[in-house]
Order: sequence, then C-alpha cells, then structure tokens
Amino acid sequence: MAAGAAVAALALIGGGAALAATQASSSPAVAIPAGTLHGCVTGSGRVMERVYESNTSGTSCPSGSFLVYWGVTGPKGAAGAAGAKGATGATGATGATGATGPQGPAGPSGASYEPVTASAQTDITNDADSGNHGNWAVDTLTRQMTVTRHGAAPAADCGGSATNGVTACWFYTALMTDEGSFTTDSGAKSPNAGTTINGVLTGSITGGSSYEFYASSGTPDGTLVPATLDATSSGTNSSDWPERFFADGTNFGGMNEINWSYTYDAPATCETWTDAFNNSDGTGSSAGDVTGVNACKS
Repeated sequence: MAAGAAVAALALIGGGAALAATQASSSPAVAIPAGTLHGCVTGSGRVMERVYESNTSGTSCPSGSFLVYWGVTGPKGAAGAAGAKGATGATGATGATGATGPQGPAGPSGASYEPVTASAQTDITNDADSGNHGNWAVDTLTRQMTVTRHGAAPAADCGGSATNGVTACWFYTALMTDEGSFTTDSGAKSPNAGTTINGVLTGSITGGSSYEFYASSGTPDGTLVPATLDATSSGTNSSDWPERFFADGTNFGGMNEINWSYTYDAPATCETWTDAFNNSDGTGSSAGDVTGVNACKS
C-alpha cells in the first residue's frame, strides 16, 4: 500500500470524524472489490495496527476491535413507513376577472297575443224565419259582426292531431247584431202558440248573439264576408256566421252561440214575441206571440 494513502486514512479517523466505512464481520456478506481499504478499529474509533489495501476476506481483528471496510456499499435496507400526509395548503388568491364577451344576437320575437279584430256588415233579404211551428215570416236584415282573436290555444282545441297537420289554434269571441223587419206568411202559424195568424202583419226585428270558438287561423278577415246576401240562394244561419271571416281550410272548434235574443214587434196589433236563450226558444206566456189579433189598449 502507498504510505500516503495510509496516512490520509489515519488522519481522517484519528480526527474523531464519523467513519465513512462499512463495519463487517471477519467474513463480509458482500463482495469486496480489489483495492478496498480495510482494517481493525477499536470502539473509540482508532485504527489498530495497519490499514490494508486488498480484497482479503476473513481478516481477524484482536479482541476489543472490529473489522471495517472503507468505500463498500452495503445491502439495501427495507423501505421505511410512509410519512403522515401533510396539511392542505392555503387557497390561492382569486384570479383577475376575464374580459366581457361580445353580446349575442337578438332572439326571435315571441308570438303576438294582442287582440286582433275584424268587422263586417251584410244586408240580408228573403230570409225565411222559423218559429216553433215552422216558417211564419220573411225577414229583411242588416247584420253586423265583429270577431276578436285572443290568445293562442292548444292545437287540439281546433281538432289538431298527429295526422291532420293542424298545429296552430286561437281562441276567439264574436258579437253579432241584427236589425230589420219581418212580414208574416199568409196562413202561417204563430211562432209561440201555433195559432193561425190573422191576416198579414209587418213589424221590426232587433237582436243578436255573442260567440266563443276556436280557429286554426290567426287572421280573421272581414272582406271574406259578403256585403249583400239573398237568403233564397244562400243560408243565413247565425250559429256558424263567424266562420265566414276565415279562409277555406280553417279548422274550427267549440263554436258556441251564447246569450242570443231576438224581439219581434208588430205595432198594428201591439204584439211582441221574444225568442231567446233564456226563455226556451220563445215558448211560454212570458215570451209573447204574434197572432194578428189586436192587443192594443183602447
């Protein structure tokens, strides 16, 4: 061994520093590479005798000392237990607010629920009037009607279904007024009691009806209603008159004529007959009659 190497090793140990060495028995458990420094060390850390440079195994040390190899890596020890989980760190500061994005495009307009109205007037001639005992007079009338569209309604209210293509529906009200005159048929039965009318009488008619119904069109049009109508060639049924405000193909639902009332006055005999929703279609003594018998007070 070189004298310088031995002296350096002795100086390191003699100074009391921790030994950079591997303690081993006289028969090391690991392979000792050639040139490994080894020697006998006392419990106080002092080297006894010499420091050797060889791979000699089985070196014996005197009592009170132990064999030490310098620079030999021992076997890997067992893994230690996992340490305890550290505490959660503090929440970081809130980041700066991002820039405001551009405004989105305007959405489509919602469905309009504002009332929409349409009005029409029709002059009707030759309208046969039926009382409770058959036709008894012929009427000449001026008929006015206003139809008002309200809110949208389920398509089913207009007869819509999965197969007929009706997908829109609106709720409507309507108001009709009639004014005009009547002339009784010769030999006809009176409208209430059914007695033969005495002579031919003329008189006035006033009345009207209100309606509630549904239609699949949202655009009632008064120009579709005829301005004049001869009843001998076309019907004048008041129950479906609102339908005239709509184009062909419109679906209707719940057509209901309500609160209707018509009063017939015959001034020559001072007779009056009222045909209304609340008097059983003009029957009973309270409804009056037109018989041609003078009822004027003297």
